[in-house]
Formats: sequence, C-alpha cells, structure tokens
Amino acid sequence: MLRIRSSLLVIIFTLVIPIGFIDAAPLQPVDKNDALWYPKTDLTLHPRVKPYVLENGMRYILIQSQSPKDEVEIRLHIRAGSALEKGPQPGVAHFLEHMAFNGSKNIPEGEMITMLQRDGLAFGAHTNAFTDFTQTVYQLSLPSAEEELIEKALFIMRETSSNLTIDKAAVARERGVLNAEVRGKQGPEFNSFLDWIRFAYPGTDYINKIPVGSSQGIKSVTQDILVEFYHRYYTPKRTTLIVTGDFNPERVKKAIQKQFSDWTADESLDEPDFGKLVVNTEISTHAFIDKSIDSRISINVITPAKVEPDSRKKRLGDLLTYLANTALSIRLNDIAINSDNLMTGAAAYQERSELATISSVSSYIDAEQWPSALELIEQSLGQTLEFGFTQKEIDRLVASFEADLKLAVQSEETVPNYVIADSVTQAVENRESVLSAKDNLAFFQKNIVGIKAEQVAEHFRLLWSGAAPSVYLTSNIEIEDAEAAILKVYNQSLNTQVYPLEAREEVEFQYVNFGDKGKVVSEKTNKVSGIKSVQFNNGVVVNVKQTEFDKGQVFISLRVGHGLEDFPADKDGLINLFEYGYQSGGLKKHTFDELHNIFLDKNVSMALGVGLDSLGGTYSTTPDELKLQLQVLTALLTEQAYRSEGESFFRHEIKVSEQMASSSPEHVIDTQFMRTLYGEDKRFGLGPLSEIQQRTFAELRPVIERIMKNGPIEIAIVGDINNQKAISAVAETFGALSQRFKLPSHHYLKGIDFPEPQTVILFHRGGWTPRC
Repeated sequence: MLRIRSSLLVIIFTLVIPIGFIDAAPLQPVDKNDALWYPKTDLTLHPRVKPYVLENGMRYILIQSQSPKDEVEIRLHIRAGSALEKGPQPGVAHFLEHMAFNGSKNIPEGEMITMLQRDGLAFGAHTNAFTDFTQTVYQLSLPSAEEELIEKALFIMRETSSNLTIDKAAVARERGVLNAEVRGKQGPEFNSFLDWIRFAYPGTDYINKIPVGSSQGIKSVTQDILVEFYHRYYTPKRTTLIVTGDFNPERVKKAIQKQFSDWTADESLDEPDFGKLVVNTEISTHAFIDKSIDSRISINVITPAKVEPDSRKKRLGDLLTYLANTALSIRLNDIAINSDNLMTGAAAYQERSELATISSVSSYIDAEQWPSALELIEQSLGQTLEFGFTQKEIDRLVASFEADLKLAVQSEETVPNYVIADSVTQAVENRESVLSAKDNLAFFQKNIVGIKAEQVAEHFRLLWSGAAPSVYLTSNIEIEDAEAAILKVYNQSLNTQVYPLEAREEVEFQYVNFGDKGKVVSEKTNKVSGIKSVQFNNGVVVNVKQTEFDKGQVFISLRVGHGLEDFPADKDGLINLFEYGYQSGGLKKHTFDELHNIFLDKNVSMALGVGLDSLGGTYSTTPDELKLQLQVLTALLTEQAYRSEGESFFRHEIKVSEQMASSSPEHVIDTQFMRTLYGEDKRFGLGPLSEIQQRTFAELRPVIERIMKNGPIEIAIVGDINNQKAISAVAETFGALSQRFKLPSHHYLKGIDFPEPQTVILFHRGGWTPRC
C-alpha cells in the first residue's frame, strides 16, 4: 500500500482512545484514610502505603520497609515551587530552599550541619533538597532507625517547614552561593534549554519561572520577599511528609503529631499561572546555533496540558503511549544504526508539563547533513502514522514489558527505601495513586496482553493530533536562513511517498559454545564475607555470592587485563576508538544492527570500557539471562569483526566530543587538564582531533588480541542466583576459552610521569554568544 501524505497536515480532532477492552468502572470517592493526595479513582492503593492527615490539614504517609533494615528515609514535600513566584525574574523558591540550612528558631545558623554530622549524616550524601516548578522537597536519609534519631529528623523537618529565621545577613551570605550555582548552570546546553522553552511555550510566562533562577533574579531577592513567600506557601495543607523504612509506625505517628499538630498558618489558595499556551495552527520551525553544542533535530506536536485524574483509563492511555513510542524508537534506532552516522540516539517520546503535552521524535545528528536526517525522521514518523505498527512489533514489546512487571513482583520486597520514598513523593506531586507490583501486573495482563497493533496505532495517531507540527534544530554550524530552510526540507519530505515497514528476518544469537566446559582447579570461601572464589584450568577466576538484597537480579563485574597500562601511551585516541567504535564493529557472525535487534527485549548489555586497571564493566541482568550476558561479553572480546562501521561511528562521536571539550570550564578540566596532570600521557584526556581521527582498528586489534591472550580475567557475580549455577555459567563461557590466562594481580598503574610544579592556563569557549 502506498500513499502521498499530503493529509498529514490535516489535524485530526475526532480520534478517541480505544477503551472498549478495559473494564472501565466508574470512579469512586476514596476513603479519607485510603488516599489523601489524589482525587476520585478506581485504582487500589498499595497496602503498604498508609496515609494520614492531621487536624491542621497536613498529610503524612508511612511505608514500612526493611530494605535495608534499621534505616529510614524521610521526605518533606511542599507544594510550592518557582511557578508561584510573582516577580519578573525567577529564583525566590530556590533561594528559600537554600535558606533552610541557614538557621531556624531552634537551630542557630551553622548548627544544622554540625547536628547532622554528630548523628553520622553528611550534607549532600544524606540530606539534600531540590526545587522545581511546582514543588520543593527536603530529604533526609537516616543511617539507623533509633527513635531518638527519627525524632531529631522530624524536629529538623518541622524547623524547615515553619520556623526558618531567614536572617538578613544570612540572605546576603547565601546570595553568593546561589549566584555561583546559577553561573555553573549557564553554558551552551542551558542556553539551548532556555531557547527551547521560548519556542515550545509561546504566549506563556514559563521562561520566567525556571527553578534554578537567574542572576538578575537572585540579585533582586530580598529578605522581605523570601519571608513573604515562606509564610504564604509553606503551610500545612501544602505539605506532605513521607517516612519510609524500618520503624515502629505507632511511635512515628505520635512523633509526627507531637512535632506538627500545633502548626497553623493562613492557607493560600494560589495556583501557578503560566499564561495561556498559543497552539500552532501552521508548521513552525526554529534553529538554535552554537558551535559548542550537540546537533539535534526534533519534530513535535505541542498541545495544552490536559488535567486527568489518575484512573484505570489514564493508566491504559499511558501504557499505549509507552508501547507506541517504544516501537517507533526501535524503528528510529534501526535507521540510525544504518545511516552511516547521519543519526545517533534517535527516539520517540512524550513530555508532560504544567502547561503542555509534547509528542516528539528526535535524534542527534551530523549537523552538516541535517536535511537528510530530518527527512529520515519525518518519513519514519509518517510511515507510522500512515501504516501503524506490525503485530510482531507490539507482541514483542508486550512480552518484554510483562517480563519486567513479573520481575518487579519478585523484587518488590527488596526495593530500596530511598527508591520507595522518592516514588511516593513523586506520586504525591503528580496527584497519582501508588499501586503494588502485583496490581500493576494484573492490570497489564488484563488490558494489554493480547492487544491488537491497530489499537496502539490508533492511540499513536491521537498523540499526534491537536496542533500543527513544530520542528526544532540545534546545530553547531551556521545555517543560512535556517527557519526557512528547515520548513522547505520538511515540506518536501511530507510529500515523499512512504511504504509499510519491511519485515525483518529473525536472527538467533550464534555464540553459545566456546569450547569444552572449564574445569575448576581450586576453590575457597572467605569465612568473613562468604564470597566463594573459583579458579578454572585456563586461569579465569570468578568470585560469587548469592544474596537476597535484590530479588530477581544478578550483578556482574568483568575485569580483563590491566586497563590503561595495556594501551600505548603515544597513540592519541586509541582508547576512544575502543570505547566508541569497538562494539559498533560487530561480531564475525553478527553485525551491530543484528545484535541490537537480537537483544532488544533482553536484559543484556554490550558495553565495554577501559578503566585505570582493567578493561570491562559492570552489568545487571536476571538469573535466567546470566549465561546469555556472559556469552555476549565473551563473544565481544574474542569474536570481534572490526568492521569499518565501527571506525566510522568512532570518528563521528569523537568529533562531537571534541566540539564539547572546550565548551565549559568543567569540560576543559575533564579533557585538557587531566592530560596535563598526567604528564601529557595520551591515554588521558583528549588531544587534537586531527591526531585522534588517525586511529584505526589495525592499531587496536593487536592490543585487544594481546589482552585476550594474556589476561588476567576476573569476574564477580552477586545477586539472586545459586553459586553453583553462576560458576557453571562462567565455566561454559570465559572458563571454556582455550587460552591460558595469567592469574589476577593488582597494582598501581605503571609508567605515569607526573609534571613538575607549574602554572597552567587553559581556555574554554563557553562565552561565545549563540544566535537564536
């Protein structure tokens, strides 16, 4: 079937979400003691989530968890952020967050950090805070569940919520800290973000509500402004306290009531007012040009935010959105892999903000070939809108997602306390219910398993209706009359024929046999740690320990050779070639494209990196896929094809990295200064692009072959897996290799000559003014 897509510009308003296959019971009022932060719903609150409300209207939520035991996480959520600021420059809410650590009625300035340190907490590691458009959240991680420590933490949270002094002198001192933070955010990426906000939210005041604030905003904040914002918006009914961990709930309830029940305040009914979004009725285009930024192009449909209560209908829509965008992202990545580096990192996604819902397809691109990249992205989007998805695409995604949900059921009791606390805090912010893993799985199996591809396609078309497209380009090269050029290319692509997706041939992974199973020649168990260490007859060593910390998960550490020491110090960029191009070169029996599709729905990684003292990495998988992960890693190190595509990808990526290397002081320190610090050793930092791009697989191949001839190879496996099963998986992969490897031996990196004391002046390009 083939059509000309001139109809793409006709915005479809009549599509409706296909809900005929969901048991859509009417929304019911929630009981006061079941949920206190979201409206009527037909969802069932997680049985471990216990919400309560004080007489003053403050909410608190208790979630008991023993992951880990004897530890507690506390979050104080204030429904007040930068969106409530009244001035023309942002920064008040963020400034106030900083003042929480600068003295209160019962904690003198400078004493809070000392108080925390006496109890084994460190600022940053265990206590922190953040502000965004609509919330401010304060965080405490308690290293023990002692009642005295919990009471002290609750006391600190009460001081933060209602008793800050906001001293004038402290405000003046903190202003310098805020200015430094704002300056640290500034640079090409932040400028691009601001430019995108202006483009994506026309007619609104969104740009003047950026949470981090602005230099002018921080400068104009006074003590009076902070005090007024504090007393107006830090109030009981805007506050939710979340406590997660291993505690006695009745005692914590009493402690919360003791600290917070006498808190009273005049409650403000103010809601954020961003203005009214102007919806596109015609195609809009825009370009942001900065020579220090990654080049990227996106097609977007931006519609006003739709406030919808959390419900089964809404959750179904979210799942359909996930399936559609994931399926299209896979298509885009396939195109990117085969585009000769025209595109990288392509994806389809949806963003939701207080003002808008944004459906996007986007990709990082080669700036010099942006017209071709735009055409590829637009035509893939057009193909999907026109012909939808194949049933095979959807079935594969559904099966993968269902497997993840089943794993979540297994591991729910071992989800870390901090993850639970953050998730519940986010649910409070989004006014969403919190479901158990079991209920999530049951909902998915009832409503998504067996879903038809056309139902997903119909929902996808709905996501792309309601406004004319917006095309946005960031580029590190100048483009003459950029907006008009983008519009011309886009319109030409709209009138290009698209065809249904061609079915891919299913390919099985070929590397499952590496020789005779390795034989164990020695084994010992550490009496203190319980770690079992096994050596195979070829010298490979594996250390294993079965644990119950993360149900359904297995963690692997692979260490091969001696890291940087194995690479020549005079070949600038050889390590970069390994890290950027090695896996892209594929295996002898599989191209990288094939590998990408084989492992699409598997918990398997192909990443390899170079550390100071070893080559390898760390990996997370499942017990059932442990052997597959080891097969992949073994094949990557022994069966590399060194195809030219890998070199091509490396040259593209290193060019982008070099453009970024001088864009900010931080990038300069990471690249140029690191090389200076290590005596101009070319294995550190980043040298001239002209020299780096000379590197070839012909230079890398003997290095890897030497490493894989000598080793050593040491593997660590911990997690929810029987020790013997883990050892057997290694025996059939790395343990089966015919080489004889040296035994692991650890030492400091040799051959490094540090420089004599000297003055070094380095420069960055961050001050270059972009055109936007």
